[in-house]
Amino acid sequence: MKNFSVLISLLFIVGCGPSQLKRNFEEADKFVSENPNNPAGYLARATFSVGLNDCVSAEADLDKVISMEPMAAKAYFLKGVCKNKQNDYENALMDLNKAIELQPNVGSYYCERSKSYAFTDNIDLALNDAKMSVQLGSKMCADAVDKLQDYYNKQQKESKAAVKQAVKENQQQIEQFKNQINNNQIQGMQIAR
Repeated sequence: MKNFSVLISLLFIVGCGPSQLKRNFEEADKFVSENPNNPAGYLARATFSVGLNDCVSAEADLDKVISMEPMAAKAYFLKGVCKNKQNDYENALMDLNKAIELQPNVGSYYCERSKSYAFTDNIDLALNDAKMSVQLGSKMCADAVDKLQDYYNKQQKESKAAVKQAVKENQQQIEQFKNQINNNQIQGMQIAR
């Protein structure tokens, strides 16, 4: 049996390709078989499943982790990642909110939640989370901050222009209504004579 610390160190391999992810998944799978009561093995296997775009398997493992370790923020985070990949942004937000509640100082959690907010048209919340992610030292959302800020500013300008246009149209309708009332009053006075 491989040492568990070796397995966990596999979680932090940056930029490994699909073949390495598959080997890592197989190592984690073996570890789970040999240690079925250890939530860390399920978490490792789920992490590699997410990397291999197998969110169905990952979510089953993550549910197992949460049943054994309800305070496992990383499990909620990975569930949120899977839900985002499946375009299920509302449920992603619930899982990511729980991850942040459990571990509020992890920048990648905020970065992932900013994606959910962006896809649900909550640009102001997405921007806040992207900024928080960067403040916490995560580089994942650094590029997104400027793009979200530009989009937010553009959205604000368009919104202000739409409000101005609506007010102008309302004023025109009010004037037309006033004119119609005046005309009706004049016609009523003429009929009364």
